[in-house]
Formats: sequence, C-alpha cells, structure tokens
Amino acid sequence: MAKGFETRILVIRWGIWVNQAGEDDRAVWGNTTQDNVSMYQKMAESLMWINTGGWEVVASIPLDQGAYYGTGLPNSHGMGQRTWGGGYGYGSSATAGSALVLKREIDDAGSVASFDRATSYAAELERSAKAWQIRYTSIEKRSVKKGMFSSSDEEYFFDGKGYPSLAAAETARAEAARQVEEDSTA
Repeated sequence: MAKGFETRILVIRWGIWVNQAGEDDRAVWGNTTQDNVSMYQKMAESLMWINTGGWEVVASIPLDQGAYYGTGLPNSHGMGQRTWGGGYGYGSSATAGSALVLKREIDDAGSVASFDRATSYAAELERSAKAWQIRYTSIEKRSVKKGMFSSSDEEYFFDGKGYPSLAAAETARAEAARQVEEDSTA
C-alpha cells in the first residue's frame, strides 16, 4: 500500500460562562469568560483521543462566542400610553472553543478503507455543521392572544412550534441539534 497523510479537523466547544454580578429593574450586568471547568474536561478528552489515534496537531484556531445584553427605556406619551424610547446595552466575547487541524501518517493511502474513512468523516462534518446551525437558530418571543377578551400570553417559538418558556424552547433546540449530530443516516 501507498504511504500518505490523513487530515481531520477536531472542533472542541466548551462555551462561555456569564457571571451575573448584579441586576436591577432595568438591567443585568456581570462578566463573560470561557467555561474553564468544561474547557479543561473537553481538552483532556480530546488530547486522549489525539494521542491514542496517532494524530499530530498542525494548527489551532480559537473559536470566539459573544454575549450581549440590552434593555429598552420606557418613554411615556400621554395618559396610559407607554412606548419604548431608546435603550442601552453592551456586548463581550470570550474564547469558547478551538478548531484543531490534525494529521497522521497512513499506510493505506488510496485504498478502499482510506476512502471509507474519508467518506465517513465528511458525513460527520456535515452533521456537525447542521447541528451548529440549529444551535444558533433564533428563538422568537411572541405575544399570543388566546381569545378576543383574554390577555396576551408570551410564547417562545422555535422551528414553528410554541413553548411556554424560554428554557423549554432552548431545550427543544438543543435536543434537535443533538439528534442531527447522532443521526448516522443524515
């Protein structure tokens, strides 16, 4: 068999951690940093996989993630009317992962086994990209009126379906992403 190289991109995501330091009736503040506990755990798992597979790290690309906070300021216009008249906010970012470019020497370059590994890896990358896209699909907050004389209820919508809370919509979104990642037929 022919000698050659096999390459792979290993994406490690540990996310960011928002430390909510304070809040009042108009705003929330704090600081944003990488989730160190998750980072160390995922780096250790990845290094074990890299070493046992005979991979060499060729490059490391940091992945940043941002967080933002904003608030609207009430602006009263006449009796009983209240509209939003501006606002303020801030944003920040932190390193939330790393993309590692890996390579290893192989003895079966051009073989069916090498082709099968490359095909399987390409499918894995495609599933990962789809799952990442789902993770960042927006969740829309809507006021839903249940009847002519009833008050409006807030619902959170993801993928066309309403959820009673933001946490429920985020859970549904995370589950949809996980299913795509695990689906070997995708």
